Amino acid sequence: MAKSKKGRETKARIYEASKYLFYHYGYRKTTLLKISERADVPVGLISYYFKSKDHIVSMIYEDFMGKIDDLIEASCKNQIDNAILYHAVLSRVYYQIILSDPNNTRFYRGFLKQKSNNKVLHSLIGKRYLAYLKDFNIKINDTDFEIILNADFGARREFFLYYFDHPDEITIQSVVTFTNGVVPRLLKLNQEKIDAILEKSYHLYKTLDFEDIVFLSN
Repeated sequence: MAKSKKGRETKARIYEASKYLFYHYGYRKTTLLKISERADVPVGLISYYFKSKDHIVSMIYEDFMGKIDDLIEASCKNQIDNAILYHAVLSRVYYQIILSDPNNTRFYRGFLKQKSNNKVLHSLIGKRYLAYLKDFNIKINDTDFEIILNADFGARREFFLYYFDHPDEITIQSVVTFTNGVVPRLLKLNQEKIDAILEKSYHLYKTLDFEDIVFLSN
């Protein structure tokens, strides 16, 4: 029991050290050596708990989205009647927190330039898009679904790289309205209906208090 408790504490130290370093130094400059030094553990021990630096990144995103899920469940779940609306509300909080903080933005941009969010978010986001199919009774084969999912990740990546070079041209919430409209349109859903859903998501987002939710650790 004591050993497992110590293991959990060690893993938590590595995780929190990573979040701190990602926040203050960005993705590229945060090395496993720096993480080990801040967590006060041997660098070789990190791979015992995490397969790679990107595994830590994946967990950070998963935990972050989980906190937003909890907020939505507690605050406005009874006003949400479909997966597209739910995902849009979540995305509005998600991107507002990330893109309104320069350090969060630096990390997000740095990771996106070196990698693809597809590598760490494929499973998490795929589950949310599968809910689209269920709620709107969309019949699509697995291959076409994967094509749409990968097209979405690719479009988002290129869009955000453009956004980071021209941040004053579009507001954060307009970013969400655009990006969250891509997959519904690829699924050939009615555009007016999607526009109405995205508009409703903005009004629900405005009712939420997410001041206590953080992405990385400052």
